[in-house]
Amino acid sequence: MLSPHKKIIVACLISLLVFGLVIISAALARLNPAYNFAETIDLKVTGWLFNLRGKQAADPEIVIVAIDEYAFENLQKRWPWSPALHARLVDSLAH
Repeated sequence: MLSPHKKIIVACLISLLVFGLVIISAALARLNPAYNFAETIDLKVTGWLFNLRGKQAADPEIVIVAIDEYAFENLQKRWPWSPALHARLVDSLAH
């Protein structure tokens, strides 16, 4: 267990590290607006966490429905579709 004095030092070091990362991120964003440091870090961490978690079986209750040109032509509707049409489509998929 760390002493209260060491806890303060660790908290200060972590704060300085985070502050430094924010400054570097801001500098990189300023130099290259197309580079998004926060998004890059977020994607890397998310990918790492998914790899760490490992594969999981898909929930059989989840269905992915594609809305493509065939759907537009078949329903003769333009995008965006009304909530009522979405509801009718979901009802027809459920039965």
